[in-house]
Amino acid sequence: ADETIFEYLVADNGNWMHWSKMVSVFDYPPDSLLDYHKILVPNVDNTRTIFLVDLIAQQGKAVLLI
Repeated sequence: ADETIFEYLVADNGNWMHWSKMVSVFDYPPDSLLDYHKILVPNVDNTRTIFLVDLIAQQGKAVLLI
């Protein structure tokens, strides 16, 4: 498990926190039928991306994802 600084963020209290602590729990609604292409299961990568895009958008900056 070669971890780098990119696996961590600075939390509100100023301490380093692993991105996995920010991943929300995915609750699949058993009583409804979801379209497969609309399901987004939270993981470290998309949690980090959404956080960074939101942070940059709050500053009124453009975001380009490649």
